[in-house]
Amino acid sequence: MSQSSPPPAVNPEAKADSSAGPASELNPSSTQRSAPRPTLREAPFARSIDLPGVLELFAQFLRTPLGRERLEKLAFLQERELLEREQRLVREALALASCRSLPAFTEIADPRPALARAALAGLVLSAEELLLVVAFAERMGELRQTLLHPPVELKSKLPELTALAERLPVLEEALRAIRGKLLPNGELDDHASPNLFRLRRELERQKRAIEVSLQQHARRLGTEGVLQEELITIRGERFVLPVKAELRRRVPGVIHGASNSGQTVFVEPLETIELNNELIRLLDEEQAEEQRIFAGITRLLHQHAPALSLGAVLYGELEFQLAKGRFAQAYEATHATFSAESERCFDLREARHPLLVATLREQGRRVVPLTLRLREQHILVMSGPNTGGKTVVLKTVAMAACMAHCGLPVCASAAEVPVLDALLADVGDAQSLRESLSTFSSHIVNLRSLLEQATAGSLLVLDELGAATDPSEGAALAMAITEQLRQLGCFALISTHHGAMKQYAATQAGVLNASVGFDAETLRPTYAFRTGVAGVSAGLDMAAQLGLQGEIIAAARSLLTDAERRGHEYLRTLQQQSAEVEELQRTLVLERGELRLKMQELEGEERQQQRRKVRELEARFERFTQEFEQRLREAVATIEDKALRMKLEREVQLRSAGLRREASAGFQNDVLQTVTAPPAGSAPPARPVDSVQQGERVRLRDFDRPALVRRRDGERLEVEAGNLRLRVTLKDVLEILPGNTPVGKAPSAGIRVETQPVEGSGLREINLIGQTVEEALPRLEKFLDNALLAELPRVRIVHGTGMGVLRRMVQETLRAHPQVERYFSPPQAEGGNGVTIAEMKA
Repeated sequence: MSQSSPPPAVNPEAKADSSAGPASELNPSSTQRSAPRPTLREAPFARSIDLPGVLELFAQFLRTPLGRERLEKLAFLQERELLEREQRLVREALALASCRSLPAFTEIADPRPALARAALAGLVLSAEELLLVVAFAERMGELRQTLLHPPVELKSKLPELTALAERLPVLEEALRAIRGKLLPNGELDDHASPNLFRLRRELERQKRAIEVSLQQHARRLGTEGVLQEELITIRGERFVLPVKAELRRRVPGVIHGASNSGQTVFVEPLETIELNNELIRLLDEEQAEEQRIFAGITRLLHQHAPALSLGAVLYGELEFQLAKGRFAQAYEATHATFSAESERCFDLREARHPLLVATLREQGRRVVPLTLRLREQHILVMSGPNTGGKTVVLKTVAMAACMAHCGLPVCASAAEVPVLDALLADVGDAQSLRESLSTFSSHIVNLRSLLEQATAGSLLVLDELGAATDPSEGAALAMAITEQLRQLGCFALISTHHGAMKQYAATQAGVLNASVGFDAETLRPTYAFRTGVAGVSAGLDMAAQLGLQGEIIAAARSLLTDAERRGHEYLRTLQQQSAEVEELQRTLVLERGELRLKMQELEGEERQQQRRKVRELEARFERFTQEFEQRLREAVATIEDKALRMKLEREVQLRSAGLRREASAGFQNDVLQTVTAPPAGSAPPARPVDSVQQGERVRLRDFDRPALVRRRDGERLEVEAGNLRLRVTLKDVLEILPGNTPVGKAPSAGIRVETQPVEGSGLREINLIGQTVEEALPRLEKFLDNALLAELPRVRIVHGTGMGVLRRMVQETLRAHPQVERYFSPPQAEGGNGVTIAEMKA
């Protein structure tokens, strides 16, 4: 890509828009008074790192022009407070996306042009414009309610989104007034005003009177064969009869045109002329009344125009912010953090360039991610073969920094970047025919401009520094520029083929060598990113791979000095050893994971065996106690004295219950000790008894049962053993038992939850008519849950037509529900648009 002029730094005026939110646009006219500024797409560095393509990817997650307008105002932020706020919004949007709770945005028009027309004196908005504004106001209210009532697990965890949602204006009173007048199809309701109701009733009566009169004429004329058909039609809002053209003189009246064939004329009989005149008068009055009502709605909307205009800006802001969550999920991105000023660093883990992710995804391939850490070293010198991915690395790191500073998610598993004041780039072929500049000359002009603008807080991206001129002079120039940047203290990403630059990076503090992988056998790049090792340019190997004549390659190799050949071999060996070490590390990680899984599997088998033993012991214990109690009862039954026998029976019951409780407690303690005891040969070293703490189990002198320490007071302990509470001293403690559990916790014998089908006869239909969205949504969700439990294949949801708010809510809920196969409106005879049928997944 080419740059015909030196790229200046990020527009310094960008700070004026650096809120990246509605703060700078609360007054909708403020943007009209300010001079237009270049967008982020037009920033000099944007094309160098392929930013326009990434913004197009993000735009795919926006559904409204309001959200896309917000994206176009994206700015490179430079203030830490604003940067951290935007990344908090990324985190909150991603949390909503993870819970599948992101509000659904559908295509909706910008209401501000219609509101601007409403401000014109004497102008009345059309029904379509009124519907547009009302639909936006309703959608805005729904968005506010959704964000102010998130899922329970996210309650109080969305402070930034909640603050934005709370600023959305509440226009429920105005909407209620309009809903009583305007129907979803744009027509006025009969009850929009008393006068309109009266006029429409009179119109109905007048039409019936005309129809009765014409039907009488039609029956009489039909028997005479004068009419083409015995029906009544309308021409120019007047009721007429279709008369055969050759017999039109037999029907006195006014002719209102003819058919296309000319065989039929439409005649208004004399008897109905006055009736039709009265109808026309009533229609004119109806139209005037409708216009008056439309004018009233227009004035009402104009009164709320400032709030609606602000709501449009906030709506676009919220759609933009929530799209971050969808983008982050789609591209496995995360929020960024910003390093402290005292420890400025880049720390990127598994970073990827979003545009490369999208491109390779279409081919069924995945990007090789890179992990980079720049802390003490601020300058990264990239080297390696052509087409090996050096420029991709530079663009990936620069894109991560750019997206973090624009408040967007970063395509990485973790990202920490410094707060930058500018991103400066010189990437690609900068040859300019217009200015008669060669590639090298244009690069120098660009570099001069970049170096003039660079500060300690800048990030510079310089591709092929010192190229396109004499190698020795180019290397010297590249090292001099790099040294100046090192002295300045800024971050810089530099790619090079110069061996002198690789040596400079290896020996100079603050500079880090890096390379991309290259397979020496196949002569193909692996795109694996490594730091600390310079890359091999492998120009001769690549030329041979591309088919250049062998004698030329051999001659070129012979012209290399011994030092150059040794240097290439040394770098190649380092690359190979580095690759082997990385492969060994990956193998160790895999083996460690397999070992951990095996240990967990063995532990699981051991726990199952222990549980089986416990169940066997419990069964034996229960049989023993039952036999013991049975023998006691039999012994008591042999006593002949009835009073004594009854007394002994009560005594046996009491004593038996007490003994059972005590024996059960002892049994549980013994089982707990057995289950939690470590395997033989793995016992931990014995702890000194004077370190015993509350909640631990101990073995006491002259006492077989383990005891639980309830309280410690210096040398004295209060312990519990079964139903006994004892006070002892540390001298009475023989040992601290392993496998202690917290006080009050008991070993779980397992919990089983059984669900039974719900009788579904009364769960096939729910009626939501007359309810608000806030009232209807929880009822609908519970209704769907019960339908699933009842295993119903199909349910019916009655919501009515009205303004369409409940219908939209129902269909958006069904669309997002994971167990709904499909939904549709039934035929008109079964409810039409006032009903939605949902079919559940099998």
